[in-house]
Amino acid sequence: MGCCISCIADIIDFLDELAMAFMAVSGDKFCTSAWNGFMISMKHWVKFWFALDIGRFFTTMGILSITFSSTIIFYGLS
Repeated sequence: MGCCISCIADIIDFLDELAMAFMAVSGDKFCTSAWNGFMISMKHWVKFWFALDIGRFFTTMGILSITFSSTIIFYGLS
């Protein structure tokens, strides 16, 4: 039950942030801004997901390259 309430609270916080951001840009009322912000986020959801996926890939590749180079340097000094 607590997990469901936490999930609902996160969704409400997300919609609240969208509404505030859209209100700042457009000057519309809260409910109109919340709906428009939600529709924009749904319209561009795939692009956001793809950008996050690419970002995770580059972060992982950076971590692996730093780990690999540190291992090679440590092995070379030993």
